[in-house]
Amino acid sequence: MRPWLALALALAVFPTAGCKRSRAPAHSDGGAAGQSGAVTVRPNAPELVQCPATGCPLDFDEAGPPRDGGELVVHVEAEPAILCDLVEHDAWSRWIVENEVVETLLFQDPWTGAITPRLAASFESTADALTLHLRPSLKWHDGAPFSSADVAFTIGRARDPAVGADARSDFDPVSAVETPDANTVILRLTRPAPFLKQALAHLSILPEHLYKGKDLRRADASRAPIGTGPFKFVSWKQNDELVLARNPDYWGEKAHVDRIRFRFIRDKEVAYQLYRRGEIDVLWQVPATHFDEVRNDPALTGHRLLVWTPRAYFFVVWNSERGHLADPRVRRALTMLIDRQRFDQVAFGGHARAITGPYAPGTPSYDASIKPWPFDPAAARKLLDEAGVKTMKLTFLYYGASRSAEQLGTLMKEDFAKAGVTIDLASVDFAVQLDRLRHHAFDASALQWTLSVEQDNYQLFHSSQAAGGENFGSWKSPAADALLDQIRQTADDNARHALDRKLHALVHDEQPYTFISMREVETLLQPRVHGLLPSQDGFTFARAWLSK
Repeated sequence: MRPWLALALALAVFPTAGCKRSRAPAHSDGGAAGQSGAVTVRPNAPELVQCPATGCPLDFDEAGPPRDGGELVVHVEAEPAILCDLVEHDAWSRWIVENEVVETLLFQDPWTGAITPRLAASFESTADALTLHLRPSLKWHDGAPFSSADVAFTIGRARDPAVGADARSDFDPVSAVETPDANTVILRLTRPAPFLKQALAHLSILPEHLYKGKDLRRADASRAPIGTGPFKFVSWKQNDELVLARNPDYWGEKAHVDRIRFRFIRDKEVAYQLYRRGEIDVLWQVPATHFDEVRNDPALTGHRLLVWTPRAYFFVVWNSERGHLADPRVRRALTMLIDRQRFDQVAFGGHARAITGPYAPGTPSYDASIKPWPFDPAAARKLLDEAGVKTMKLTFLYYGASRSAEQLGTLMKEDFAKAGVTIDLASVDFAVQLDRLRHHAFDASALQWTLSVEQDNYQLFHSSQAAGGENFGSWKSPAADALLDQIRQTADDNARHALDRKLHALVHDEQPYTFISMREVETLLQPRVHGLLPSQDGFTFARAWLSK
């Protein structure tokens, strides 16, 4: 399963990555009942919902039966380029459309990780095949019939090297896609495929009749998507807003709100003030400068403040093809020159947790015994001397709209100078940053990845993914390649997780990334908003409803 470049999560920080979310209709998306979480109702302050590691509790909102109607207004920090996450994706493009407008064959519960049917009514697995039985008589929003041909087309585009889909390696175990009839898809397998169902739970199916023969990045449907989901696309005004409307003919449990208006406001302070004036219903990320103020503000009595930690980590990627950066001792030294604790305090007010590897803490894949490399300029200088580096000059590439990335670069510039390392800061647009990352035209850069429930790091660290994948730093380690290949072929969960922990240790030693932290997010909801639950993977817009 590929990670996601969650640009939205990054504006407070860096450009980043993500995985998925959806609602909880009766047909299977239920979520784990009884999720625990501290809910504190306080006089003269917003209701505080302290969410556990898996996401916000499903039962914290006891406002009564859902009410239909109304318009939900949601703040979005970063406007997506397109709405076709097969080829270009960030967190918000996925949160807006995945299982809201377009849908996936399977559904992965954001709280438990359990995989259940969605567009596929049922499925069964054997050692050499995965068979999916589609829901009959489904239609696209434009009235065209949905069929196995659409599924085969979408998977075919995902597997096509010419398309350049980040999901391509997810389908490496698939040797053939068969469609014996309009409602059946058979994926023939050449080897065990422990991540395949998860990949299908995040592969939005595309309408073949709108995309066939077209460039996915430039097709009209990538800016005005046609799907099968509970919401229909209405309009998109660039630099302003994107509107979805309730689909009255939806095959499953219908959405409650009539419309969702996503307002694109890059300045988080402006969005915060608009929320306070009642012009925004969902402020998904309170600016860090207002964290303490919001928690005790009498003017926000009756509002809900959800405190949660997305499954996303911030990091610096080093270009291992460039000069001294090829030496793991140098990369480790640079990590030890970054005062990550100070950065978390400056950027997030200390509302973040340290992380040491490419898995979510608390999961069986994460080795909690591995401790972060310390901030130790003297030890860093010693490592640089051992590597024969007397002086060094690097350029730190970052997305210019990210205040936190700028803060990180500024701190690095100050601390690196003490060890004879010069850092120049290069502020660019996000599209330029991604292009330079993909072409390895950088020294160091800052991003954020949002993780899957079962994280597959093949695309991030396998040497084959340096060309056309997301191994932006061109890190090439035979030991890592062997582990990543073995992980992808190990069906037993315990054995695979043990391999994950070995990869965690190897990445920690070699430092292709400097792992910074996972930041806490505070989401504000107006008193009239109910049922909107952030999980590790996003929001549940189709579940949301508005009181009068």
